[in-house]
Order: sequence, then structure tokens, then C-alpha cells
Amino acid sequence: LVISPDDREYFQGKFAGNAALLGIETLDGGAERADSIERALARVRADIDFVCVHDAARPCVAEPWVDTIFAAAEKSDAAIFAIPVAGTLKRVKAGVIEETVPRDGLWEAQTPQVFRRTLLLEAYAKRDKFPATDDAQLVERIGHAVTIVPGSPINLKITTREDLRLAEQALKALPKPKLTGPAHPFE
Repeated sequence: LVISPDDREYFQGKFAGNAALLGIETLDGGAERADSIERALARVRADIDFVCVHDAARPCVAEPWVDTIFAAAEKSDAAIFAIPVAGTLKRVKAGVIEETVPRDGLWEAQTPQVFRRTLLLEAYAKRDKFPATDDAQLVERIGHAVTIVPGSPINLKITTREDLRLAEQALKALPKPKLTGPAHPFE
């Protein structure tokens, strides 16, 4: 689990006990998203076939979606969730519309994104400080196809307070996780 160094103290106070119980290693993130992923990749064991990259800014993920994205990656070595762009897009310069951009074939990338570990390692080895906005972009740069798996608008990215309010409602709409074992520790 990669966390911002600025959030280390908060994380330690709130989640360190649970992370330790679950055997979750935590690492400090880097200056850019890709720097953080690169640090985490260096810690993934060689016997792991697939790596799932997911942003904490997208907490509205359902368990069946994770199964689906892994199944797609097992077939193609690289798969991401994405949704078709629904809105009208405008290219703007100095506050004035230059053009309306056709949205045909445009998709908004989401996480989780799943890759064969060796493929993602190769993509990061060839990154050369390229300012990637997601991991699929680095895999694309080395010439490997990335499969799109239709995602969900419920899998929204939280970047504003309004997004947080929407996420609270989205979490209520998600299927409940399957519980394994007794519902109560004394049952």
C-alpha cells in the first residue's frame, strides 16, 4: 500500500493496526503517481503473475468487478476499466472554444488496472521519467495492447467535496461484499 508521506502520521494513527494484522506493507509514495507505482512494483514478489493498480480516489468498486478485470488481464496481459465519454468535449484556449472534439471512440480510464507483472515491470523500466497519467499509458508506449473492460459511472474518482457526497450515495448502491466465515467472531 503506497501512501503519501504527508499522510503517514494520519495513516499510522488510524489504520496501522489493521494493516499490520492483514500483513499489508506500506511504502511512502513518490513525487508523481508513476513514481509511487514504481516503488511499489519493486516490492512485488517474483512469484506474483499479475499486479492490480488501484487509486484510493476510487473507493466505489464492487467485488465482481475485480474478478472481471483479472479475468480480462489473464487473457490479454493488460486490462483496464473505462467508460465511454458521454459529455460534449470542447478544446479551449484562453477561455474561448477552439473546437468541439468528437467523442466517438473516446473512453475515460478508471482503476483498477491489471497487468502481467513482467509486462508492467518492462513498461516502467522504459518509462524514462515520462509523465504518465496511468499505467496503461506506459504499457501502450512499449507497443502492447491494453484491453478495455466496460466500467461503471459508479466507480467515480473523488477529487472534490461534491464528488465525496456522490461517492457516499454510490457506495450505498454497490452490491454488498460476500462474507466468508461466521458473521460474528463467536459464532
